[in-house]
Amino acid sequence: MNLKPETALLVVEIADSSLGYDLGKKANFYASFGIRELWVIDAVRLETHVHQGVTAAGYRNKRVIQPDEMLASDLFEDLAVRLGTLELV
Repeated sequence: MNLKPETALLVVEIADSSLGYDLGKKANFYASFGIRELWVIDAVRLETHVHQGVTAAGYRNKRVIQPDEMLASDLFEDLAVRLGTLELV
């Protein structure tokens, strides 16, 4: 795989049945490649697990953003959304 921190600063995963895998093994995989920020969106609850502070051993900072809270990237100032206000069609 040709995954490099300079080509993928933020990775967004949308998970349903794979939530445990995406928060565990897959998050560690992304950290090992130096991906600076990872969002794992729980497709059922619309909660977003934000991972930041990448190290070789994983992410130092993890928090959960609720659907009614603003989800914003530390890397991209114009990237912000409230998942609970999105209209599904």
